[in-house]
Amino acid sequence: MTRKMNCRDVGPDCDFVARGETDEEVMGQVAEHARTSHGMDEVPPELAEKAKAAIRDESELGSTEETDMTRSIVLFAALFFTALIAGGAVVIWIDYNPSGMSAAFYVEKMQHAIQVFTIPFPTIVILSLFFSAASAFLARRDRPGFYLLVAASSCVLAAALITAFGNIPINNQIKTWSIASPPSSWVELSAQWWQFQTARTIAAVSGLALLILAALIRREEPR
Repeated sequence: MTRKMNCRDVGPDCDFVARGETDEEVMGQVAEHARTSHGMDEVPPELAEKAKAAIRDESELGSTEETDMTRSIVLFAALFFTALIAGGAVVIWIDYNPSGMSAAFYVEKMQHAIQVFTIPFPTIVILSLFFSAASAFLARRDRPGFYLLVAASSCVLAAALITAFGNIPINNQIKTWSIASPPSSWVELSAQWWQFQTARTIAAVSGLALLILAALIRREEPR
């Protein structure tokens, strides 16, 4: 059975692949490649041990590469949908600050936003949570990436819970208000809604930052 080692697996950004029927044949190719391509007259003992540990059956490496591709796709989806949440949350946080708004303008603006975002935003949150959790599961054997992805999933979950139990109940009240004559409690409720919005914005942005950090760490890991 053919044995194989990717130079990239031991650190260098190099596409060289050594193949042989035995580990000794593979290591011979590694030594020659290190001399001709990386200017090493002799492979250091610690690097040689690392290279030996990276040798796999070719069929096993194919399975590992497929797993890595799946992890990359799932992580990209988590980043994409979480970025949509975080970006949307920041825009809403900036644009829907009730400070300085008249009652009628605030109610009209909020009712329109509730109508527009009722279906798309929760759908994106669910997708973000799903892919973040899936990415954490796929990285369960890799630390600290696993912990970062679990933390990111927790942040997305926190944003979802804040939305469900904080913003949405107030939204349901705002939908019933008359634009011409909002209730006298609109100031207090809008301020409360704004506090929930601030909290879920922080949660969403934190989740995105953790996902980006996990992706950067994964990129630095040898494969």
